[in-house]
Amino acid sequence: MASILNVDQINNAAGTSAVTIDPSTGKPSFPNGATLPAGSIINFQRYTFSGTQAAGSTSYVDITNASTTYAATVSTSLIRVQLQILVGGKGSIRLLADGNGIFVPDSSYLFYNSSTQGNWVSGSVRRIANIIGYYSPASTSPVTYKAQMQSYSTGTDNEFGVNELSNGSNPAAFIEIMEIAQ
Repeated sequence: MASILNVDQINNAAGTSAVTIDPSTGKPSFPNGATLPAGSIINFQRYTFSGTQAAGSTSYVDITNASTTYAATVSTSLIRVQLQILVGGKGSIRLLADGNGIFVPDSSYLFYNSSTQGNWVSGSVRRIANIIGYYSPASTSPVTYKAQMQSYSTGTDNEFGVNELSNGSNPAAFIEIMEIAQ
């Protein structure tokens, strides 16, 4: 049988408040403005998603389901966003935080497979892409983090796409949010 301990506050040995638990969020707060040391991980969340999508455009388009909203618990935190996804063809991916670019590649960051293998639709070589961006929200308001992709050029030999499905040996696609104390 499992035991549950419900508390709103934890006191130190002297009987004064040491930690208060917010009843609506379950998150702790510390007295006298105490904070975690810089570099401490405040929160970590992973959002997985699935599906397959071709870019179909040389302009950036949203990657379906590659989006999440996160509100920092401390306004001075640094948010680390990581996207892992399978890619094929020739194109690029960027990360945005409320429309602001936190990882925006230039042409040197293209994912590329040779034109004989670049046709996403007919089974191009796929690679796992890991993309990391950082954002300082400067507030505790919710921020939407999302990924977008674009094809290098149009046409069957240069189509770019993503495949977020797990095939047993490759992990499912995900976006990870890590809140880091500053």
